Amino acid sequence: MWALFNHFENHFSVVGRGGLIIVAVLLAGISLSRVVYPYDVGHFEACTWTPAELSAQGKNPYAFARQEPFVMAPYGYLYYLAVGAGLRLFGGQFWFGRLLTVLALIVCVGCVMRLCRAMTERRDSAWLAGLSVLTSLPVFHWSAVHRPDLPALALAFGALALAYPARAQSIRRTLFVAGLLVAAVFCKQTTVLPIAVIAARYWQTDRRKQALLLLAGVATLGAALAVVLNATSAGGYFWQHFVLMRQVPHSYALSWHWLGSLGRAPGTWLSLAVVALGTWRQIRQPREKTADAATPPTVQTRWRTLLASPVSLLSVYLLAAVALAFVTSARSGSYVNYYLESVLVLALLTGLGWHWWQRQPSAASTWQRGMILFCALFVAAGAVECWRLARAESDRWQSLPYYREIVETLKRDVSPDALVLSVHPELALASGHAYHFGDFLQYQDGRSAVLSDILQEQLRNRRYGAIVWLTPDDPRLAGYQLRPMPHSVRPRYYPVYLFLRSDREGKQGE
Repeated sequence: MWALFNHFENHFSVVGRGGLIIVAVLLAGISLSRVVYPYDVGHFEACTWTPAELSAQGKNPYAFARQEPFVMAPYGYLYYLAVGAGLRLFGGQFWFGRLLTVLALIVCVGCVMRLCRAMTERRDSAWLAGLSVLTSLPVFHWSAVHRPDLPALALAFGALALAYPARAQSIRRTLFVAGLLVAAVFCKQTTVLPIAVIAARYWQTDRRKQALLLLAGVATLGAALAVVLNATSAGGYFWQHFVLMRQVPHSYALSWHWLGSLGRAPGTWLSLAVVALGTWRQIRQPREKTADAATPPTVQTRWRTLLASPVSLLSVYLLAAVALAFVTSARSGSYVNYYLESVLVLALLTGLGWHWWQRQPSAASTWQRGMILFCALFVAAGAVECWRLARAESDRWQSLPYYREIVETLKRDVSPDALVLSVHPELALASGHAYHFGDFLQYQDGRSAVLSDILQEQLRNRRYGAIVWLTPDDPRLAGYQLRPMPHSVRPRYYPVYLFLRSDREGKQGE
């Protein structure tokens, strides 16, 4: 085995590239399964359809929370425009938005590798950074999912890749970076840390005018867009994004749950191990070099060097990203995708950790052999995540007849002009019915008594010819009768339940 290691130890770039390709193929299999699946992979994709369609029609999606079709729009207007373009071109489907997420992931990995290559001048460090991204738990769970997280991060990390090198930039380039950052925020409004990081990087590298120009550009353009969106939605934009978001039920037990899930993932502790060992070697190096020096560096010199280091800024960025993810993941409905930004920054530090190992010539052979082993472990970590999610994908596809039967029942037993309320809006659309409450969860999670009352009133009025709901025994569905399906979902997959109005008025229209 060690003979094989010796053969490859001077060609780690080839090994890293091969490992990245293997993991990318595994992830591509999971992504393809999701791209071609015809229905929502959870309760969180089709909720973007109605605000996206309104945006593509030139309407403000933040203006319809309290009027038909009862739309909550928690994400950015630019993301809704992009999805809306796909809906107008190709009709009701998920593949366009899912491919957008796949493309965004490719951009994120490319930006991480480019940044790592620029800071280390080593290809092998860049390949290892890419491996760290692709083997992370959030990426496997969120690849090819119809959501704004990765598109927003692709814009933000594109800006980071353009701004991080320590060289002077033109005003046009700085404003372009500012535009990318504003676009990221208007895809997903929590993508704010890259703004501070890039401004700090400009300041750190004595590009003070560029830092001020960046902040002024982001503030001016961002404020202008926000004011326009708020003015054209009768205050609905600010109300949804800045008032209601503070009222979302939260529990830090959820935060610890998702942080624990991330910490137990093999890819996470492998990345942390590389960073920790590289940091240990980096700390030892100055001691070894200054042991024989006549004039060791002063404390002031060390602090100045630390503050000027791009690694120091990335370390602060990682801590801030983890803290932001921990706080925001306390909200009801959160998921491990809140840590996507954290794993991208951790991947950068992973590549740097490998670089710190490699530049110790006295121990090069030992560290190279160890990193070849780490590369193999990263591939194994990706295989573990793939195996876990392959089971989930199998359950999803085996449950597909159940959802198709719901669609067929809606077509057969509910009048075409009847409204439908569905926790899976795509089921209503597939059956040819209009629907309300595309993002129903925000109307019943307790964030707003006003929203809760709207949903309750519509249910009491029995406006809907059919309801597709999460539970089979909700007392609010009085006057509706559960319709059993001949098929069933897999035991590990979640079902939804079809209710038809018991007086069958739904068959006769509204």
